[in-house]
Amino acid sequence: MTKANAISYSTTELKEKIDNDDIQYLHKHMGLVQDRECLDLLSYLSHNWPAIHKEGQQQQIETPPDFMESELAISIIKREATSLLNKAVIEGNISVMKRVSGPRKRGRDISGIQTLRKIERKMDEPVWICYVYGNMGTGKTDLALLLSELWKSGGHGREIGSNIKSFEEKQRYIKDFPQLKTWLSSNKKEKIFVFDEASSHVSGYGSDSYDATKYFSKLLKKFRKHKAHLVIIGHTGKDVHPDIRRLATDKIKKLTKKDAVFCKEIGTDGEPEEIELEIKGIPRTNYTFDTYESTGWQWKPEEDTLTEKMEKIAGDIKKEDHEKFIKNYKTKKGRYIDKDVLRLQHNLSENEARLLQKYLENETNILENKK
Repeated sequence: MTKANAISYSTTELKEKIDNDDIQYLHKHMGLVQDRECLDLLSYLSHNWPAIHKEGQQQQIETPPDFMESELAISIIKREATSLLNKAVIEGNISVMKRVSGPRKRGRDISGIQTLRKIERKMDEPVWICYVYGNMGTGKTDLALLLSELWKSGGHGREIGSNIKSFEEKQRYIKDFPQLKTWLSSNKKEKIFVFDEASSHVSGYGSDSYDATKYFSKLLKKFRKHKAHLVIIGHTGKDVHPDIRRLATDKIKKLTKKDAVFCKEIGTDGEPEEIELEIKGIPRTNYTFDTYESTGWQWKPEEDTLTEKMEKIAGDIKKEDHEKFIKNYKTKKGRYIDKDVLRLQHNLSENEARLLQKYLENETNILENKK
């Protein structure tokens, strides 16, 4: 081995060890920055990032758990590493070029492949219901899509549905419960549904608890009949309806972007109990989606939900001094509901105000009741 090759090999090996946290006393930005002040700043932030991340979560500020994935780190290192690499290319400094660019990819790491095999075996069930949860930035959605990717590759003609609109490889975008029921019974193909942001829609509290019990819990028991798998994405381990946690075949806590644990139970503190499998080196999915998408979900069709909203507001208006909503026609006899007053008083959209106006005029006797 020549001296140049030896240096290249050592640099590559060192980079891999640093990136995999095998050398715990070195920061991951080592060798990427030359400016001393920038290096000191990055080292300070990297050292204190766990506390910064924790405070950000408490204040509901989105911060990734890994400092190297923060916008601040990316911005500084991109600028500094570009300057460093430019100089290295001009001078022919192979070790710096290897440190910045890393080794040529040869496909997925073997440890990642072994991890995939373990996960695939977990999905060999007639019906598989999985609840994935973890802190913000740990890659929960990425893991959920990886699960669907693995599942789809294991059989012919399988279909993926999801409420993630930006998820490009899915076969069906499903935004409400009626669409989900229709899709499940549409054909005899095996199906998997990836349900994102379930904590916002199946929380088990308030009206969500009623909806989850009435609509979704019963459907979970029918997934076997429909040959359907289900992956539900949450946050805390306690943020979905108890029936869903109870019926889940697997509960997975995502610890970091590459690490997770499979468990049988989730404790009252949200921590995994009766751990069955610990997996490391989880590769990223090949599927594509927008990390920042805010996914939606309706238990009823949108028009039904809107009608219910109008009926509730109309009921409230009938209890009020509703004369303030009524005006007389200037060119003919009679009275009408002023939709602009409705819109301003109840913070409605133009369309909602128009629908409410028609509902009050046609379905109530408000216009007949003169004070």
